[in-house]
Amino acid sequence: MLNRTALHLLFLIRCNKLPSFRGCKYQYDAHGHISSKQTTGSTQYYHYDAEHHLIELCIEELDCTHR
Repeated sequence: MLNRTALHLLFLIRCNKLPSFRGCKYQYDAHGHISSKQTTGSTQYYHYDAEHHLIELCIEELDCTHR
């Protein structure tokens, strides 16, 4: 039988994907790669090629966008 801490961790981490951690929210694509990371002041978008290599990272801050 699992103890309370183990159950809490299983609830927080589903399918080896962390939905949130220390104020950041994470979203994943169908292949399990991080597709976005949202913080208080910005959102980062991750783009992958057909071979699952990271090819682009876009950062949208409250007042501007970086590539």
